[in-house]
Amino acid sequence: MPSHGTAQSTYYGKDKFKCYTCSPGYYANATGSAKCEVCPDGHYCYRTQCYSCSPGYYASSEGLASCNACPDGYQCCDARAEPSICPVGTSQNTYYIKDRKHCYDCNLGYYADNPGTLSCKACPDGHYCEDHKSSPKPCPSGYISYYYVKDRTTCYPCTQDYTNNQASTSCVSCPGCPNIPTMFNSNRQVGRTECNVDYSYNYCFNQEIEEKPKRPLDISVIGPILNTIVSHSGVVVTLTNGVKYLVHKGKEYGKASQTGVVSTTYMSHLWRFQEECNVHVDRTVSDYVTAGGINYDLFNDNCNHASARMMALCN
Repeated sequence: MPSHGTAQSTYYGKDKFKCYTCSPGYYANATGSAKCEVCPDGHYCYRTQCYSCSPGYYASSEGLASCNACPDGYQCCDARAEPSICPVGTSQNTYYIKDRKHCYDCNLGYYADNPGTLSCKACPDGHYCEDHKSSPKPCPSGYISYYYVKDRTTCYPCTQDYTNNQASTSCVSCPGCPNIPTMFNSNRQVGRTECNVDYSYNYCFNQEIEEKPKRPLDISVIGPILNTIVSHSGVVVTLTNGVKYLVHKGKEYGKASQTGVVSTTYMSHLWRFQEECNVHVDRTVSDYVTAGGINYDLFNDNCNHASARMMALCN
């Protein structure tokens, strides 16, 4: 009688009593089997037994002698089907084949911008990952990403008086020019993309040209007639590198000094230049702020008084 794992051949009469070993992928689990049975999909067979594929393995067709390991970046949730690639935003998240039954969403601060990712990537320093599927984006100037990766779903603004460049990992204090530690306080804001002026100390020296502009004073209560008579004035200084800044005085223009400094890019179209002179000696921005004066008085020390003193620095 045939034993387990063999079957009586019916193909050749002369050998009808000879038993044959089942081919790989086929089995015969009963004594006296007349033929071998094919191993179904999702299983593998060896001689007398048919076995289910272990977790993380698959057999997508029948008649297999062994199951296939689920490849990297794929999930094998059905042992009878072909592996399916992990979609964007997910990863296999394991090196153990037995755990490759599913793909897993990336955690906060991690991303998978390509399908078939084995493990999600951490959002890099100075960047943010607003969702699991997109590539990291650099934090804009004036913003940073947090130290903890899980918090890098957005960028956070630098605190007041601090700024940085794009994709920076930290904020830096906006330095002032020498002897003018607070001249920009009235214009600093949280999350600014840049300090109000170029704060390189080299740019605070060697001014070449100064100009005196003025604009109508905004006194809406008194009316437009007085606005044509009363004006607000300041001095524009040009640095050796061509950068220009407006130095002007006004009530609450600063903290330590009522004479402030801003980039000329913030000047409105109402400004009109009145006179110009060449500076024949080395001057600094500090000199102009000092000439403008610390305190403001509408009648005795206003913007026009300050402009006159600053223009006198030409001599």
